[in-house]
Amino acid sequence: MRKRDAAVIYLVEIVRDNFDIPMELAIPASSISFGLPVAAGDYLDSKDADFKTIEDLTVTMVIGCVEPLQKNYTTMHNPLKNKPSARQASPEEGPDLEVL
Repeated sequence: MRKRDAAVIYLVEIVRDNFDIPMELAIPASSISFGLPVAAGDYLDSKDADFKTIEDLTVTMVIGCVEPLQKNYTTMHNPLKNKPSARQASPEEGPDLEVL
């Protein structure tokens, strides 16, 4: 197993356990977001940057990617339920909306 693969699996387990995201989403999300730590390492190699600052920034960015996935993925990728209207509008009337 490559080092990157082992690191992605480690991140997948953290995402799954802490954000209650199913494995079928945690695996690709973790693999995709793993580009952030790679970029952070490259940045540290090429700049005179504080390790702790870059580490904190990277963790914040990874969590920032995962939180919306946890909150929005199932809503965004499932059809919204539509409550049937008691009265259906005719095509000439347009959509059947109740004005408050």
